[in-house]
Amino acid sequence: MRLVQFAEAITTQFPQLSVEFYRTAAEGDLVVTHSLLKTSPEDRGSAAADFFRLEDSKLVEHWDVTQPVPENAANEHPVF
Repeated sequence: MRLVQFAEAITTQFPQLSVEFYRTAAEGDLVVTHSLLKTSPEDRGSAAADFFRLEDSKLVEHWDVTQPVPENAANEHPVF
């Protein structure tokens, strides 16, 4: 599934979807974002790290990892 098709499908499924970007970094042909993804205002959300590889100004690869935001952190360092 292409990224645009995925975005259209997930926003149809979750019309109140929001993404808040906390960090973005780029080096060479790689870009990474660290964000909070929420399916609704009531959702605690998930922390997401998305990795993109570009070639000739086009997105050619994407990887991600997500983790639900815990109600209570296991240590003194929050997710964001």
